[in-house]
Amino acid sequence: MYYGLTGIAESQSLQEDMQRAQKLSLPETESDAEVDKLVNEVAELQRKGDLQAAIDRCDRAAAMAFKADAVGRAFELSLVGAELARQKGSHSDAADRYERAALGNSNDPRAVDAHYQVIVLLHQLFDRGKDYEQHAERLDKVLGEHTQKWPRSKYASDTVWRRIELLAKRKQWQQLIKIVKQIPNSDSRYVRAQQLLIDAHQKQFAEAITLDATATERNQLLAQMSADLEPMILGKQRTWPARWNKQKYLTATVLSSGHLTRGDAGAKYATTMLSVALRGTPPLNDQLRREMVVLSAIGWLVQNDEDRAILDLASIIPDQQQVLSLIQTTKRFLAERNEAQYPAEAERLLDTIGALLGERQISEQQEIDALRASGRLTEAIEKQRPLAAKYPNSVEHQLALVQMMTKNVADRKQLDNALLLWQQIETRSSAGDPIWHEARLARIELLIRLERFEDAKKLLRLSRLIAPVSEGSDLIGKYNQLGEQLSTLAPQ
Repeated sequence: MYYGLTGIAESQSLQEDMQRAQKLSLPETESDAEVDKLVNEVAELQRKGDLQAAIDRCDRAAAMAFKADAVGRAFELSLVGAELARQKGSHSDAADRYERAALGNSNDPRAVDAHYQVIVLLHQLFDRGKDYEQHAERLDKVLGEHTQKWPRSKYASDTVWRRIELLAKRKQWQQLIKIVKQIPNSDSRYVRAQQLLIDAHQKQFAEAITLDATATERNQLLAQMSADLEPMILGKQRTWPARWNKQKYLTATVLSSGHLTRGDAGAKYATTMLSVALRGTPPLNDQLRREMVVLSAIGWLVQNDEDRAILDLASIIPDQQQVLSLIQTTKRFLAERNEAQYPAEAERLLDTIGALLGERQISEQQEIDALRASGRLTEAIEKQRPLAAKYPNSVEHQLALVQMMTKNVADRKQLDNALLLWQQIETRSSAGDPIWHEARLARIELLIRLERFEDAKKLLRLSRLIAPVSEGSDLIGKYNQLGEQLSTLAPQ
């Protein structure tokens, strides 16, 4: 037998509702007598198991009672009909009936209990996973409805938290943020609310990056994130804490990662916060410390402070040569990415370090990246070749191979092979996009190394026409640098 959260068995609740419906009015009129007759028929049909017929009789009795202005009796009969629908297994119908009864009689003392049964029934439908979004949408509406209609009911806190968890499952980050910010620190689940606030901001921001949000949109989200999360670290006085805890460390990490997407200004914000956090007491755990160190190193590299970045990585990697190789690889990756991708580069670097230290299972590509970062290019190329052959249409795998080949070529044949691969990547790219320009620059460089100067000059002239000024001085500067090199090696 199912017991609702109110602690009353369905059959017991049904019988009590029917008894109340019978006692609320004595047969003084013809309509009263007819209602009593229908109620008795409902009880008999319920005992026989003919629930649909019992529901039909109950609906007729409720309508007659309401027409006769016996509102209280009509309400009780509506509850009986809802319970019968639940017993029949028609949870959606039962929820509809409870909701109509509760909202139609909101001042009745039992309306709150009736409406809460709507929530219980919809949760059962939601948890079954069938028509997930439909039931989730309705459950969200009813939870908000309950809180608004009966804000001080005995179910108020439970209802708020059910909605919070539902919004988290549905990834409705803005609504979730709005609600958890209202949870008072006296709530027994306040720590959970703070954790959800951190998670919601982090995931909302990550989704914005995935959906290619503009810099303005990202900065708006960052402003909201900072306003909500900074007080968890700085408090009302906005001073660094004397003592840190796991939540403060995690908050510092989330904020720093987000602010890296603001380029140099964001990198300064991140390194400032992380330098304080990394000196915090009590010391943070090794995993979180490594994540902070990596974010800090990225921040220093964005600010062109290679020495500080080396000091950061040297604190977690014992091999100095590996540190230097990682720094150079990361600098190149950062140069190839826009600001919004800096947090992703931090994740890549974290995975690479974990692979170098033998602490995590990694993919084939991550293993290759680790070899590449540690300066073992020949091994990395040999492992990349079969991966590139296995995925001939993957620009990522082809790009990884040709970048290493270009750096590690030893003879003319290898230069020719690298040139062909770059040409294939360029063909698969859209003219003018970053990968296309990378392929063009590489082709011109390889043509110069092959001493095919006229071909290089021709390709350079065409490339400069397509390189827009909006791409920034860095791209134009690279083309100009190759032009100067050609002027020296093959003057007119």
